[in-house]
Amino acid sequence: MDGFDTTGIEFLGDWTQPNIEEIIALEPDLIVGYEGQLNNYEDFSAIAPTVLIQIFERPLDEALMDFAKLANAEEKGEAFRAAYQEQVNRIVAGLGERHNELTVVILNPINSNEYFRVYESGQTIGTVSDALAINGMVAKSPEEFDAGTQSMEALDEHMGDVVLILDYSIEDAESEVDKFISSPLLMSQPTAQAGQVYRLDGSRTVGSAWARMEAFLDTLEEILLDPDLNIDLVTE
Repeated sequence: MDGFDTTGIEFLGDWTQPNIEEIIALEPDLIVGYEGQLNNYEDFSAIAPTVLIQIFERPLDEALMDFAKLANAEEKGEAFRAAYQEQVNRIVAGLGERHNELTVVILNPINSNEYFRVYESGQTIGTVSDALAINGMVAKSPEEFDAGTQSMEALDEHMGDVVLILDYSIEDAESEVDKFISSPLLMSQPTAQAGQVYRLDGSRTVGSAWARMEAFLDTLEEILLDPDLNIDLVTE
């Protein structure tokens, strides 16, 4: 976990298949999870009082504050939340009048021929996108997210002044992102020709943590507050 020493924390299995025997052996006083573990609630609650926190259907900062309260770390959580809000405010203020003119799109390549938008309500990308309220950065429901796959032929319908390509690739390995960025259809777009297509490191910016939101905001701040950024590439 970013910013925290987790060396003393035992791995208890994948979130979809937690090791119930190992959890029992730890004799926990409280079990905390999230709504994705609803199927495990009966097993968990037989071991100790169990709280499952909703993450996906609301802003992530709210969910993280619930975790902080359960951990008796509300003061530290409020400090993280204040720093997050300050960074959001700084970007919005820095954009000034450009805020309403700029369009930002985030794409996640699935393979060299398809892509889909990367918005979900909750978690880092959706929460930050909603907080900044920039054109194109509007969080979608999980249903809209799953239905959002598009063919490359529709690429020009989903362009922004800035395009962020979500990248989970391993360093030095050829990835789908490389194929996507070098594709003729993307390279022919005005945004690509203006050099305003950027990689977004998914390993640092996707997930549910204050540090993930900070990393995403750091990336956006560097790109969007560049005085040379061209915001006239897309007309909404």
